[in-house]
Amino acid sequence: MRKIFPMKKLRLFNVKDPHRYRVLILAIFCFAFLLGNAQDKVIRGTVTDIQNGEPLIGVTVVVKDARLNIGTMTDVDGKYTLSIPPGVKTILVSSIGFASQEITIGNQTLIDIALEQDITQLDEIVVTALGVER
Repeated sequence: MRKIFPMKKLRLFNVKDPHRYRVLILAIFCFAFLLGNAQDKVIRGTVTDIQNGEPLIGVTVVVKDARLNIGTMTDVDGKYTLSIPPGVKTILVSSIGFASQEITIGNQTLIDIALEQDITQLDEIVVTALGVER
């Protein structure tokens, strides 16, 4: 009985064929290049009140690009960490009762932000409670 498709043993490193080494090395370099260029930049910092230096909790820090839905909020110490893709140049920082800021990133990885209070925004807040009889 004759085999229709004769199969040779496939070995990754065939000493007799030096081209396999070249293809493998090229594939490794291409993979490493793609991984190196696709890394996100991590930005860290603290958001504080400009008047008293107290850390602000729950401040929203987002990427300005509308196509990207990337953002975070500050923790109880006013600290934030934001991972952004290459090409992002500006972040928006906002909180209720404070003036929003647009910050240009540049090559910075540590950005501490001081927000100024905006009294005009406080007029827009309405607090209601359930179960209150009038």
